[in-house]
Amino acid sequence: MKSVIVREDAAGLWQIIAKRGKQLIEETKPESNLNKVLEQARFDHCLFDDEPTQPTIERFDGSNLVGRRLTKLGRWGGMTFDKMFKKVTFNG
Repeated sequence: MKSVIVREDAAGLWQIIAKRGKQLIEETKPESNLNKVLEQARFDHCLFDDEPTQPTIERFDGSNLVGRRLTKLGRWGGMTFDKMFKKVTFNG
């Protein structure tokens, strides 16, 4: 199984680390734009059956704040959709 990690360094830069088991497949140069790094990680390493659906985000301080924010955003979007669905189906 492949693992794909988007890791932050002490300078606040992001890089992709892709491994298959213990073998390193790719380690990119640090980049300041998290969105660009995530997009590249998804496109290059998250498409096939033996690959993860999303890269793992590792913060330098261990907080994984970005991952928690994305999870909260997804939950909020789901709750908002559910509320709108109920209004449309039950009030219409």
